[in-house]
Amino acid sequence: MVADGRLSAACASLLSDALSEANEENLAKLLEKHPTQDIPTDAPSPNGLEQLRVSPDTVLKMLRAFPKGSAAGPSGSTATHILHAVQVNNQNLPLDILTDFVNFLASGFALPEVQPFLAGAYLIGLSKKDGGIRPIAIGDIYRRLTGKCLSFLVKEEANHFFLPTQCVCASGGGEAVIHAWRLLMEEFKNNPEFIGVKIDFINAFTTVKRLVLLKECFEKFPHIYKWVYFCYSQHSHLFFGNFVISSQAGVQQGDPLGPFLFCLVLQVLISKLSKEAPILALNNWYMDDHHHDGSLFGKIADVLKAWNIIKEVGPELGLFVNLQKCELISSCGTCDVFDDFEPEIIKISNGDMTILGSAVGSKHFCEEWVSRKMVKKLPILITKLTNLGHSQSSFLLLLFCASFCKMVWFIRTIPLT
Repeated sequence: MVADGRLSAACASLLSDALSEANEENLAKLLEKHPTQDIPTDAPSPNGLEQLRVSPDTVLKMLRAFPKGSAAGPSGSTATHILHAVQVNNQNLPLDILTDFVNFLASGFALPEVQPFLAGAYLIGLSKKDGGIRPIAIGDIYRRLTGKCLSFLVKEEANHFFLPTQCVCASGGGEAVIHAWRLLMEEFKNNPEFIGVKIDFINAFTTVKRLVLLKECFEKFPHIYKWVYFCYSQHSHLFFGNFVISSQAGVQQGDPLGPFLFCLVLQVLISKLSKEAPILALNNWYMDDHHHDGSLFGKIADVLKAWNIIKEVGPELGLFVNLQKCELISSCGTCDVFDDFEPEIIKISNGDMTILGSAVGSKHFCEEWVSRKMVKKLPILITKLTNLGHSQSSFLLLLFCASFCKMVWFIRTIPLT
């Protein structure tokens, strides 16, 4: 990996959890994370819709956007192989053929019999310290390339549709959420009338209802619906060793359109919140492959009203709050302000909190939190680099990967004072 220039991947492999064996026990754990749903037979038909056309320039740009060493999916092809093929001797013909194929797929013309495989993925599991398993899906390269092209083409339109309540593909969206929390906590410090809540859903990406997803895409983004319909109107296969898991619900991890499609479903809930609880000081949701946190802040009665709407409407969309991971936040010094909420929710009354991998609160809390984060994995990394047996590789990983990105993120989201 180091020789290929994949320094971040090399560093992650040193620190990552062990791969889970493909056996009956781990299969059962993965099945719990992939709930069943009926095939959405009532989804709108894609017939008659006009599909976005992808240009050769876009295909080439998205091919080059794949990280080095991106794994192959069920077809066995990799982005590197395809990129080398279309760039040989600067010939246009291979790229034109690939572009025609991408547009063929995007238009939903592939046979239905191919769908369970093309819209499927290889599945591996990473063992977690608590005995659980973290699924990692590797979709087919042609499915990912088509999704990346369409995602790129609708990016600006998606920003216009989702902002300001959702930061899906807006640059700096995560930072904006963190700084919004910090400003509100400072403005209403020690005020017992105002509270905030962080919303977390149970396995959110894999539980949203595909029928809702398809209907929302048909209504809001019909020019990519043919491809979305092809991928999600049938069940598809997830290959875990010699086992096959049926992907029936939610959006697939690794699908470039996955976060966008999930947010289409979430927007139904957010729109209801905006309509029925319009005076919230903060109603913002940040979603990507690593975070899916909702943020609400306002007067206690307004936050409670919004909370009850989420619990009532969320299950209709396939969204179920995870009480043990949701957080109620205040800086008034007492938990009495949370009496109307469920006792299982985490309660913070001193204003010291974390959001999207950063800290908000007192100077002492932020300094302690950053210190813990910096030293959490660094000693392990240093030990493994020392024993790596290749001094040049160890030096490069230490130089470029030893928490540098985290430090930059902390500097951008936590005031130095």
